[in-house]
Amino acid sequence: MANNLCYCLAVEKLLELEIPEKAVWIRVLLTELTRLNSHLIWLGTHAMDIGALTVFLYTFREREDILRIFEAVAGQRMMTSYFRIGGLSMEPPIDMFARIQGSSTPSPKRSTNTRTCSPAIPSSATG
Repeated sequence: MANNLCYCLAVEKLLELEIPEKAVWIRVLLTELTRLNSHLIWLGTHAMDIGALTVFLYTFREREDILRIFEAVAGQRMMTSYFRIGGLSMEPPIDMFARIQGSSTPSPKRSTNTRTCSPAIPSSATG
């Protein structure tokens, strides 16, 4: 979603468009989820390269939660076109914020599993 945002922001600046504040907040939130998604891919594949396959599986499990949010919001898991020049393509689902909050709060069991497999990761980074 981040690449689409860059294009929309450039065109909106050229056309001097005012974007609704709600759309700005949703764009930022979804772009941050895209960033987290990318970091999870990096961490998982890096861990796999050094022989930690379990960490790869855990990061892709967390990534799946983010992709489910994208699917609920934009109708697609990847290659979404949710951002439009001037705002968003449609209103987000009513439960979008609850879904994001639910997926961003890791369960203690998930955090313990991740920490056990990756002792180099400080406990503050995993919850």
